[in-house]
Amino acid sequence: MSNKFIFFALIPLLLILYPSGTPLSGYRDSWESDDINKSTIPYLPDHYQGGAYADLPYGETRYWLFGPEDGKKITLVHGIATPAAIFTDVAAELAKKGYRVLVFDLYGRGYSASPSVPNNDALFVSQLAMLLKKIGWKKTDLLGVSLGGGIVVSFTRHFPETVNSLILLAPVGLMDATDIPVYARALKLPGVSSILVNSFTRRLMESLLRWHISRNPDDDSNDSRLKKLQQISSYQFANHLGFLHSFASTVKHFPFSDLGKAYEEVGKQNRKVMVIWGEEDTTVPYIHSEKVISYIPDAKLVKLTGDGHNFHVFRPEYVGSMVDEFLRT
Repeated sequence: MSNKFIFFALIPLLLILYPSGTPLSGYRDSWESDDINKSTIPYLPDHYQGGAYADLPYGETRYWLFGPEDGKKITLVHGIATPAAIFTDVAAELAKKGYRVLVFDLYGRGYSASPSVPNNDALFVSQLAMLLKKIGWKKTDLLGVSLGGGIVVSFTRHFPETVNSLILLAPVGLMDATDIPVYARALKLPGVSSILVNSFTRRLMESLLRWHISRNPDDDSNDSRLKKLQQISSYQFANHLGFLHSFASTVKHFPFSDLGKAYEEVGKQNRKVMVIWGEEDTTVPYIHSEKVISYIPDAKLVKLTGDGHNFHVFRPEYVGSMVDEFLRT
């Protein structure tokens, strides 16, 4: 049985165990307490320089602004599970090249709140739009990875005047139904959240979900950068009060297969788009790059032979250079 099958078989339990309610904070309490040894926390709010909280209508958003203040602006949007730390090395490369970099934790991840609303593209697009308004950015380049790729495509559709160039790293939004196991699709069925589970099932689900998040069959498990991200994912799982609900709500409500209209609209806009994809990606398969190009025929497609889903983690210098070259030409 594949890891992906086991993982998505557990997803229907998440909304049951963490149903909608009042907005939940991130795991701020886990580091603000004087009783906590901060050296044991793998992802602190000062992970990047220039950190702050934006008080937005759907809850606090943790963000960081760094790099030269007069640098070219670029915003990075992460994926479904790992928070903004996924960009640690890529963001550093871009700042080093003179960019003013904005990174932030999506709702339900990292140090951002978990609002009790469907975690769909509208929520995340609104979060990004309000954050840009809050910090006073009228235009920016956008880079999104995986789920973040789908978010920035949807954002660009609705706010084209805000986006200079668009960079997509293995973006979602055009996946086939067969890419998403039946147990995940079952979340859309009525009555799923009414199923009762006991504490033993909860503990089992938590153990298996943590095991899945901490690994990726595409990657070298001995890489120190991956190990650090595994620690962050595990810590988030254990300490972010809203992560499980937000994760499951995203699986249920985000249009992983239904962003064709957004891609089509972006393809009609007069802007530069680059798509970078690992040929061996088993999370968002490379074959979907053909669909992206069919909607955005003028996009530049970069195929990374032998790379999987997390190529930006393993090749940050290369990705940083590719992005810089693309944006400056």
